[in-house]
Amino acid sequence: QKSPRRHVAVKVLRNLLVDPGARRRFEREAEFLGRLTHPGIAQVIESGRVDDEIGTDYIALEYVDGLQITDYAEEQELDRDARIRLIIELCQAAQHAHSLGVVHRDLKPGNVLVTREGRIKVIDFGIARAVGADEQLSQQTQAGQIIGTLSYMSPEQISGDSTAIDMRSDVYSIGVMAFELLAGSLPRDYSTESLAQIVEQLTKGRAPSLGAVAPHCRGDLDLIVSKALDPERERRYQSAAELATDLQRLLDFEPIHARPV
Repeated sequence: QKSPRRHVAVKVLRNLLVDPGARRRFEREAEFLGRLTHPGIAQVIESGRVDDEIGTDYIALEYVDGLQITDYAEEQELDRDARIRLIIELCQAAQHAHSLGVVHRDLKPGNVLVTREGRIKVIDFGIARAVGADEQLSQQTQAGQIIGTLSYMSPEQISGDSTAIDMRSDVYSIGVMAFELLAGSLPRDYSTESLAQIVEQLTKGRAPSLGAVAPHCRGDLDLIVSKALDPERERRYQSAAELATDLQRLLDFEPIHARPV
């Protein structure tokens, strides 16, 4: 960008190559990002359409010079508490979006970057959804349609029930990332599973214990992550803020709110 002079990231949509639904999602992404002003979310600078022969839609965004959250943690050899602090920052960014009626729906390491200064930046609200009073802004996902990344999706997302998706779905995705950051592996490996088998696992069984995979996370931290990953939305943390609060209490050597099932 020439004035003010700075590097930006430009996301483009080639209109001749996409269906109308993709264009609507792109327009919604610009609308959602325009609402969000948080240091943990990449800021939108401008959006519009280039008057060229194709008609190229674009969103100009804050350029984030950083790594995926998992790659950053490994490169910096972060200890347990430093990884927890990254998750707290992510919760705070997600809570800001939720407070303005926006659910990300695709929180995963590829969409959570960490800058060279060690700050979280959430990107890519391409399949975000409005909830609450502004739900009419969202294009309703068709029944049975699954949008997102399977390994990080909540049971309600994988089941295709779009009416059940809310901020607790993002809490689940954050729980998966917390497990991966702390244990070095995902709670479940879906690489050889059919969609029906994945749905069966998620809706009828709990995720493996973090403490069983990573002994240094036994106790309160195991309970916190298990609560975030509960297949029943009502038993999960009801907001990203609640999850962040329990993680901070853990770091402060205070009693946590999570309890064994």
